[in-house]
Amino acid sequence: MAQHPALEATRHALLAVHKELVAVARADYRSEHGSDPSPQVLLHHLTSDDAYAWLRPLSGLIVQADELLDEDTIEDAAVHALKKEVEAALQADTFTARYRPALQDLPDLILAHSALVRALNQLR
Repeated sequence: MAQHPALEATRHALLAVHKELVAVARADYRSEHGSDPSPQVLLHHLTSDDAYAWLRPLSGLIVQADELLDEDTIEDAAVHALKKEVEAALQADTFTARYRPALQDLPDLILAHSALVRALNQLR
């Protein structure tokens, strides 16, 4: 397992952003159904409901960061590719349509986003 502090910081920041966005998804479910979903129901919706497809690329990027961190050595090219994928995901229309309004409403998401931007700036 290789050490890569900047990649670890990026992974941690991705998780923080994801956590805040899952809270948004939970609130959306509550608004639509009148109650909070169970963890199993929420997971089902996050992984298979088209209404939550916008969040899946972020989930996949967390998995990619985990896989890189599990490698014995981490190639600079792989880190650079992940950085570019994260940046592209954050700018994708399907993502930003939900992300930008959430950034306006959720201070914790703003903090998580700022941490993610700082972490991405540390990646080469």
